[in-house]
Amino acid sequence: MDRAREKPGLRVDDLRLLIVSPSSCLRNLVRQGVKPEKRVSVVAEAVTARIAGAHALKHAPHVIVLDARLADMAPAILRDCRMAAGPRPVVVLASLIDGGTGIDLQVPGCRDPRLGAGSRHDPAGCAEHASLSETIVAAAAAGPGELPPAKGVEGTTRGSGASPTEKWIMVGASTGGVEAIETLLGGFPADCPPTLITQHMPPQFLKSFATRLNGLVRPQVAIARDGITPKRGEVFIAPGGETHLVLDPALRVLRLWPGPKVSGYRPSVDAMFASAVPYASRTIAVILTGMGGDGARSMKALRDGGALCIGQDRESSVIYGMPRMAHELGATEIELPLGQIAPHALAAAQASRVA
Repeated sequence: MDRAREKPGLRVDDLRLLIVSPSSCLRNLVRQGVKPEKRVSVVAEAVTARIAGAHALKHAPHVIVLDARLADMAPAILRDCRMAAGPRPVVVLASLIDGGTGIDLQVPGCRDPRLGAGSRHDPAGCAEHASLSETIVAAAAAGPGELPPAKGVEGTTRGSGASPTEKWIMVGASTGGVEAIETLLGGFPADCPPTLITQHMPPQFLKSFATRLNGLVRPQVAIARDGITPKRGEVFIAPGGETHLVLDPALRVLRLWPGPKVSGYRPSVDAMFASAVPYASRTIAVILTGMGGDGARSMKALRDGGALCIGQDRESSVIYGMPRMAHELGATEIELPLGQIAPHALAAAQASRVA
C-alpha cells in the first residue's frame, strides 16, 4: 500500500509501531505486549525525541507509543512524520505502573471512551483488561485525536514572541539568493513579522552573510539558535551544515533539527516549510531564485492549508529553478518581480493583524 494514500482511522493490514522511551523496561513491555498481534509491527525504537524524529521520517508509523514523560515532544515527532508524507499517526502515551510490571496507556483527545481515559495493561494480558495490542489496534482504527497543548504555550504574548494569531514569513532561496534576500529584507520595516530564511550556502559563509545583512537592513538579522522564540523585527537564517531550521508552531519556537537531508539539502527549504503546515493559515511562504526544486513540495502543502505562497518571477530570478518547480506544482498563488515581493507579503501580514 502506498503510504501517501493511507488515511488515519482506516484499518490496515500491518500497523507500523514506533516506541519512544528512555526506559528499556517500558520499551520491552510494549514490544512483548504487541508481539502476539500479527497486524502490529514494531518498526523502530528510540530513546529520545530526536532519534524518534529520524525513525518517524524513515518509517512513517501509524501509531507512536510515547513515554508520557516525553509528551511535550509529540508535536516535534509528528512534524517529522508529516515530512515522510505518511498518515498522521496516533499518539499513545504510556506510563509504567505497579513497580514497572504494568503499563498505563492513554490516547490524548481520542473520542472513543474506551481509550481516552487511560487503560491498564500487564505483560500477561489479564482478563479484566484489554490486551495492549488490542488497544493499539483500536487506537489506530479510531484515528488521531487532538494533542493537549504543550507546556508553556498558554499565556504567550507579543512581549515574549509572536501573538497566537500573528503571521510569520518563511523564505527559501539558493543560487542568486544572497542578492535576492538583501533586496527582499531591504523592503522590511524594523518591526517586520517574524521571518525565517533557509539559503543554500556553505556554512563557513553564513555567519558573515547574516552579519552583513544585519548592518544593511532595518530588522535584526542573526543565525538561528535552537529554542529561540522569534519576535517581530527579527529575522533568523538557518545555520549551515548538520541541521535544518524548523518551526515548532505549538510552542512558537525555532528548532534545529539534525535529521537527514531533505530534497537533497541540509538545511532544506522543504523541511522548513513542512514544519509550518499545521499552521499554514498563519504562514506567508516565499520562494526565491535557485536551482532545483527544494521547497516546492512543502510549499504546495502550505498553500493547500491556506498559506499565502509567493514565487519570484522568471524575469527577476538569477536561476528560475525553485520558483518554476513551485509554479508547476501549483504551489505558488502569485509570482512577482523581486522588488514587489516584500510589499505584497507585508500587506498580507498587516491585513491579518488588523482583522
